[in-house]
Amino acid sequence: MKIMLVDPHPMFRRALAMLIQAQEQLEVVAEVEQPVEAVRVAGEIRPEVVLLDSVVTGQAGLEVARQMSELRPAPAIIALCDQPSRSMILGLFRAGVMGVISRSCTLAILLEGIEHARQGRRYMCPLLYSLCDPREIEHPEEAAVQRRGSVRDSGALSQREKQVLQLLSEGMSNKEMAQKLEVSVKTIDTHRQHIMDKLNLRTVAGLTKYALRQGLTTLG
Repeated sequence: MKIMLVDPHPMFRRALAMLIQAQEQLEVVAEVEQPVEAVRVAGEIRPEVVLLDSVVTGQAGLEVARQMSELRPAPAIIALCDQPSRSMILGLFRAGVMGVISRSCTLAILLEGIEHARQGRRYMCPLLYSLCDPREIEHPEEAAVQRRGSVRDSGALSQREKQVLQLLSEGMSNKEMAQKLEVSVKTIDTHRQHIMDKLNLRTVAGLTKYALRQGLTTLG
C-alpha cells in the first residue's frame, strides 16, 4: 500500500516513515513538508493513503483535504491531531478525510486506521471518543448542523411540523399523511419543505434519525 506523509516536522515525519516502512505491504512513497505541495505531489504519485499532520489541518489543511478528495483516484486521507475539538473533527470528515487519529495513539491504532481508510471506511481513534460520538462521523454534515440550536432544539418546529416529521419518520407517504391530518397533499409538501429548511436536512434518513434523537418517534 502506497502512503504519503504530509508533516512540517522532519524528525517526526522521518520517525513515522520508519515505523510504517517496517510493516509488511506498506510503503512510504513521499514525504511532504508543506501543504501547498501536497495536492500536486499526490496527483503525481497517486498514493492510496495520505497521513496529514494536525499542524496543517487548519483552514489550509481542510482545503488540502478537499482538493485531494477530488483527485481520481482519490487517496484515503487520515488526519493526525493533537487536541482537536468536536467541530474540527467533524470539519475534517466533511472535507473528505477518512480518518482522524490522535498523535498519542499506539502504532496498532494507526495501522488499524490506515486499513479502515484503505477499505473506504471512516475511522476515529478511540482516544477521541470523549470529544465526538463515533456514530456521528458517518454523517458529519448532519452532525455539524445538529450542533446548532436551531437543529438540536425541536422547538424550532411548529407543532404541526413535528406531527408531519413523526409520520414521515414512520414511513408514511405524503398522501397518507394528508389523509391522517385531514389536509391537502400540497400542505404536507409545504410542511416537509419547511422542516428540511429549518433542520438543513435533505434526506428522509436524516430526518428520521433526527426525529429518533429528539424523541419525536420510536418507530415502534
